[in-house]
Amino acid sequence: MKFLKFLKFAHLCIVFSIFQSLTTWAPAESLCKDYLDLEERLGCGEDGYLMHYGYKNCLIFTNEDVRKKFSDVGRTFVDCCRNCLMADIHKITEKERDCEKIRVAAFKSHVTCYLQCDFCEVCRSQKLSLLGSYDWRDFFSVLAAKQIVSIVRACGLFHCFF
Repeated sequence: MKFLKFLKFAHLCIVFSIFQSLTTWAPAESLCKDYLDLEERLGCGEDGYLMHYGYKNCLIFTNEDVRKKFSDVGRTFVDCCRNCLMADIHKITEKERDCEKIRVAAFKSHVTCYLQCDFCEVCRSQKLSLLGSYDWRDFFSVLAAKQIVSIVRACGLFHCFF
């Protein structure tokens, strides 16, 4: 029973910190620390989603040099996605401990977060900044390809890229 109360308290703390980060700026490492904490708890390894994709991309998109490439609208999108993805990975790891299932569920959550954060509008004006920030090796997986197809279908191929 105490453990459930602790989990509820921890969840509230996480939600509060996410909302607080919308209005304040902190160094990249502190914004992405949750991935390290989850990795320590779950032990999925450097090739697991938490470290290989989540933490790595969180650091990329919170890096000040990368952020400077984006307009205010682009930075709002990046921050919105970071907060959404962080909230989703916490929800996923509350229920799931299997690293492969975490990876699959986390990739599925990307589509929802991107669309909720107005990717369809941002991709038009910020495509060069986005394309210049991603680690393209991350796109060579079936899960990533499905994610891209889902987002392009939702936004429309010509909306973003032409």
